[in-house]
Amino acid sequence: MTLTRFPKMLGKLFGGGKAKLPNRKTLAQLLCGPDIRLAERFYTAWVASALEYLDESRLVESMVTEADRANSGADLIKGCALQFFQGGPNRIGFTPKSLTDSQVAAAFKIYEAIVAGGFGELLAAAKAAAVSNAMMAWYAHQYAVSIALATHVIQNVAANAGEAYRIRAFSHIMLGELNKARADLQQGLSVTPSLEGAREPLDALERALSSP
Repeated sequence: MTLTRFPKMLGKLFGGGKAKLPNRKTLAQLLCGPDIRLAERFYTAWVASALEYLDESRLVESMVTEADRANSGADLIKGCALQFFQGGPNRIGFTPKSLTDSQVAAAFKIYEAIVAGGFGELLAAAKAAAVSNAMMAWYAHQYAVSIALATHVIQNVAANAGEAYRIRAFSHIMLGELNKARADLQQGLSVTPSLEGAREPLDALERALSSP
């Protein structure tokens, strides 16, 4: 889909000349409403939940040396472990912190252990935080970043993360990449049949892309 056809396609996608909502506003209503504030609250809540579950897991105490945990090292490692769910240290949503190579390596091992299984609630909270981070990038008009964050979740955290496919699809729509958006919505509904806010835009994309 070329950008020269994008404005016309947007009209088809959301009701032609009778559409009352512009594309971005329509998609936002299917996410967290008109602005970023609810997405930010979701993100903050999921990060707090993930950190609580991480504390309860005792992974830092069992997998990290006492030297690396010293002073504020344990807390920095916990934060870094969550960063890896979102693409790696210093991704949007985190203030850069100074860690040693050994501490970063320990955080990555914790991230790998969580993804490998056995920490269901912790994994679910960390995954939700990562998806919320991708959603915040969408609200910030950082569509390429949103796609990268969602892709990381799909490829490295949970291939069945329907919400990650949905937010990636919405970013593709904003970039005029409608075929990619359709494929992501289809996959999202395939892995999560109950995925909310996906069927309506998918049906609209199907109609638009099948029109001459």
